[in-house]
Amino acid sequence: MNERVKRIVHLVLVADCVILLIYASFTYFIPFLNSVVHPSRYIKTNDSVLNVSLLSFDHGEAASKTISLPRGTKVQLQESSDTTSKVEYDGAIFAVDNANLATSLTECVDTEYVYPRRMINLFDQKDGELTDAVADKGEQLEVVSVSPDDLDVSTGVVKWYEVTKNDKTYWVPGAYVESQKALADKNYGSNIQYLTYWDEYYGSGYSKDAYIDQIDYKPMIKQQYEDNVMPDVVNAYHVSLSNLINHEQELLKLKDKSAINAFVVEIKNDDGTIFYDSQVAKKFLKNPQEAVDGSVSLEQLDALFTRFEDAGYYMIARIVTFKDPVFAKQNPKEAYTDQSGNLIMHDGYYWPSAFSRKAWRYNVALAMEIAPFVNEIQFDYVRFPDGTLQNSLDGTGDFHNKYDESKVAALQGFLSYAHTLLADQHVYVGA
Repeated sequence: MNERVKRIVHLVLVADCVILLIYASFTYFIPFLNSVVHPSRYIKTNDSVLNVSLLSFDHGEAASKTISLPRGTKVQLQESSDTTSKVEYDGAIFAVDNANLATSLTECVDTEYVYPRRMINLFDQKDGELTDAVADKGEQLEVVSVSPDDLDVSTGVVKWYEVTKNDKTYWVPGAYVESQKALADKNYGSNIQYLTYWDEYYGSGYSKDAYIDQIDYKPMIKQQYEDNVMPDVVNAYHVSLSNLINHEQELLKLKDKSAINAFVVEIKNDDGTIFYDSQVAKKFLKNPQEAVDGSVSLEQLDALFTRFEDAGYYMIARIVTFKDPVFAKQNPKEAYTDQSGNLIMHDGYYWPSAFSRKAWRYNVALAMEIAPFVNEIQFDYVRFPDGTLQNSLDGTGDFHNKYDESKVAALQGFLSYAHTLLADQHVYVGA
């Protein structure tokens, strides 16, 4: 190899080394240097979101806007003082109290106590069974453990806290508790209007207690699942499961000649009949054969709904909830009865009590069983039987109100419980 070629090869090698050094500096060294000069911090707040005001100028006029930073949001530290620090987030630089900055996500969720915003039943384990143990609104619950993995940094909500009560360990959903008692006791329903109609029957102050004091009005973020997108407009056709099967080909073509883009499919009806081979019924009913029409297996149900979803339909499973004579007859202590425990037939049906936690667990367990196959669960008859006021006043009717709840509080409690478990399935909840 002559000298000229050697020089060219040498220059190429040097150039390659320079390029590699430049690449390495941009890829590794500069980010490393930036992380040292501007280390990462995480938003820590007693609430799920920290609101920060930003000053700006619009056509020479001073203006301000508020940005919301969920707990756990990652920011870059720019400058620090004894009480506040300047941080950068999404191109904006602003001041934050040092008390609202943490060095890790573990520090963000570190809290000694949590306080429910309303009375809530505790769980035996994370994503587990609902227990009969309750915590009252504003009650102090000592936190045993909380995992940073349970922090949703997009909302700032902690999914689960492990807590103790009466020397026993339970789990409580983070969506319904606060880390400060003042936040739990706050009246989020201050702008809610309600009628005092029921005071005439139950006494002064009853309506406020029923509709305001026992209810959690703190706004919640509407769920949106990337793997289960709800259509902007849902035009649904209500159909029985048998008709969905028997007229499958005709119904699959319905969207081609109408605006129908969804089906509400009857899974459990007013008679308490479950139209597939449910394993859940065997756990909650002494005689599950009275409820289960086992002509459709879970595998067949899965395949059926998949064909409709693949065809572009949004599939909703309807579960009649607190109108269920089968459950009521087999669980009279969980149903509407007289003072002697005898079932009361109302409008031709026996009714489970919406106060009953076993009725809650039964219907949510059914929803969980079919959740993998559908887009949404629609709970129907989420109410008490109407026209029972006189029976309540004269004591001839008994809904077995174990926790001394208002009716609306019981219904909100049921839907909150359903939402807690079904959210993990990325299934929407309607009622």
